[in-house]
Amino acid sequence: MNNLFSKMLSCALASTLLPLQFTYAQIEKDLPKNHTVSLTFHDVRDDVLKEGDRDIYAIQTKNLAQFFDWLSQSDWKPIRLKDIEEARKQGKELPHNAILLTFDDGALSSYSRIFPLLKQYRIPAVFALPTSWLNGNTKAGYEAYGQGNLVNWKQVREMQASGLAEFASHSDDLHHGVLANPQGNEQPAATSYMYLKSQARYETDVEYQQRILKDLKKSHDVLKKELGVEPKAIVWPYGAVNQQLEKLAQQAGFTFSFSLGRDGVNQINDVTFKRSLMVDNSTAEQLSETLLNILNSAEKDLYKQPKHFVSMDLKQLAASTNIQSDEKLGALLSKLYSLKNNTLILKPLDDQDGDGQYDVAYFPTTQMPVKQDILNRSLWQAQTRAGQAVILELPVYPQKNKPFLVADLAKDMARFNSNLSGIQLNAGTALNCAMQSATIKESNCVEEVKQLSQLSQLTQKAARPYLNMSNQAQFSLLLTPDLEHIDQLPALLKSLLTQHDLVNLKFNVVGKQKQFKHVLELLNTLDAKYKQRIMLTLTLPENDQRNAWQEVKQGLFDIQRIGIQKFGVEGYSFENSKNVHEYLYNPMSLNSSSVMYQPFASLATEGKK
Repeated sequence: MNNLFSKMLSCALASTLLPLQFTYAQIEKDLPKNHTVSLTFHDVRDDVLKEGDRDIYAIQTKNLAQFFDWLSQSDWKPIRLKDIEEARKQGKELPHNAILLTFDDGALSSYSRIFPLLKQYRIPAVFALPTSWLNGNTKAGYEAYGQGNLVNWKQVREMQASGLAEFASHSDDLHHGVLANPQGNEQPAATSYMYLKSQARYETDVEYQQRILKDLKKSHDVLKKELGVEPKAIVWPYGAVNQQLEKLAQQAGFTFSFSLGRDGVNQINDVTFKRSLMVDNSTAEQLSETLLNILNSAEKDLYKQPKHFVSMDLKQLAASTNIQSDEKLGALLSKLYSLKNNTLILKPLDDQDGDGQYDVAYFPTTQMPVKQDILNRSLWQAQTRAGQAVILELPVYPQKNKPFLVADLAKDMARFNSNLSGIQLNAGTALNCAMQSATIKESNCVEEVKQLSQLSQLTQKAARPYLNMSNQAQFSLLLTPDLEHIDQLPALLKSLLTQHDLVNLKFNVVGKQKQFKHVLELLNTLDAKYKQRIMLTLTLPENDQRNAWQEVKQGLFDIQRIGIQKFGVEGYSFENSKNVHEYLYNPMSLNSSSVMYQPFASLATEGKK
């Protein structure tokens, strides 16, 4: 990870190898058979601050030593890549509670601090090396870890000879950002299609794949030459990997692929292994708690995370120049930062003439004219500046005479926005027939449900190869039910959730509190496992009438009361953003402290066209 260091690390270990005594939580359940947990670390220093260190990825030598001491006496069994390979090929079982430790980037501490600890405790580990950093391309490495503060090949070979250190590729030269949009944002080199500024275009699929494959093959060959063994693994810089990259890595000769993930639990036949990233100088006790939390969690726990969202048309950020568009974007992000919600839904298509057919896009695509290329910039800035997870919404049928157009659009959208957090398909009222007993079994209704299901699966298949696995993007279906005819809604939701991560239901509740109360009563009959995967969207009033805004506010509170934590509003704009902040701050904001309240952000730039 790229952090600027100001001084060299000390090599002294004497005072750090004497572990203190702590009381650690004990394992109450084992990992499933042939599963493993993976943790990843970076630099190890003696002088890492307890809090607020210049490098959030660094861990203090003492903390790592104490963790190793605990690990060596615990029920966890550190393993090698070789163990996973033998489990795959020879059917040899992994030990119970297998743990794979990885250290990224090849900082000098890999040799001077981590290696002595491995030898002392007889614990194996995997080290991921950006091979160009060891062969003279030191600029990025020195910026991250300080002048001269990288391992060399002699040290690497000594570590390998011990039998405790295995070495993986961290790419040859992909551990940096590349230009990813016309506005100048740099994003992970592996997952991003480069914007070629001099030619005012993006890399083609062929150019992109050739660039990545060339890098991976070079790194593979360098490791083989220097270490005399076939390298087994590619550990992707920043954890940025997708299905397309998995295939390229296999072509380059790598057996294992490693990303980052929230839980770090893997099965031996996984194509890409997730790793839990250790940050903020965790103590040994905190690291042991992390392992227990991983054991007690699962992928489905992702659904427990709240989403408080605003939904808006991306065209609101369009302007005659990118500078003016950026001013609008800055104003929007200031407002969202003040609101303290956590999710932004953007609609990157526009129906300019209002005929019900979408005719322009705000991202690179060959499927329709591009009005302005602003989606990637907006998404990246929203993520990095305002802490927003960004979901991109497409209509199921953008153009009536092209039934599969949405899949092609989703493919382009994902290709140039690999870091998105989700894709939402807006099916409108298409499934309303399946929500009422009177029509659910009619042949045209059955066919509509079938066609929509097939189209949704096709769209997911088209987009998924390009999405960054570490982001664990979710696919959702947006429906607009008829408040008067929803007796079969719970059954439909259960069916749809077998094919989608989430289902989003949109309602206009102004003047319809009684009907909406009935909706919530129906939803409240569902088990928590279903409620965790339901989103509810309320349409914002088109006027400033206090009563209307109060009804929306009450609706959001009522949603929370039945245990649904994914909710938000549609129709967000610069014009109504002040009302959103004034009336809806309390249900919408995830700010847990009144002391941290942010006043409404009003910027002069928001009115510029």
